[in-house]
Amino acid sequence: GQDSNLHALKRAPAPQAGVSTNFTTWAGIGTANILLFSNFVPRMEEILDKNSKKIAGMFDSIAGKYDRMNHGMSLGVDRRWRRRFIRMLEKEVKPDAAVLDLACGTGDLTKALAEKGYAVTGLDISAEMMEVGKAKCRDLEPRPAFVLGSAEQIPFADGSFDAVTIAFGLRNFDHRP
Repeated sequence: GQDSNLHALKRAPAPQAGVSTNFTTWAGIGTANILLFSNFVPRMEEILDKNSKKIAGMFDSIAGKYDRMNHGMSLGVDRRWRRRFIRMLEKEVKPDAAVLDLACGTGDLTKALAEKGYAVTGLDISAEMMEVGKAKCRDLEPRPAFVLGSAEQIPFADGSFDAVTIAFGLRNFDHRP
């Protein structure tokens, strides 16, 4: 299953420095970020205490450099994943739909969704990460809403959104389906 694949990926050898690697073939689309994190920080899931206040504090402390780190660690593949994800979403959900972007962080997906015409609300536990996201979206109309809160305790009524998205934030949750 998915968990056994992730378990196997965590033990996969890292590519040698200077070797060109096709990550979509090597790790599978959407899993290269997990593989890259496990190569740079062995057993990250055991090192990182997933207490939401600690996670929020950690992300608050790196908010200003998070995008550079994320783009660098994924070798820019994160941008391609986002574009592909939005193309897939557009096939299922019309552009004026209300979308909740969970664990929105610095708002890359939130902004991309808003640029496609979705009415987006970003939710995150890190106020500083969302400040970066708000700055990215300041020229958009309509501007996405950013709400401080936990994706594990969503502060909206059922049926408030036509779609719910999550990108990289899933790796930080204790309780996953």
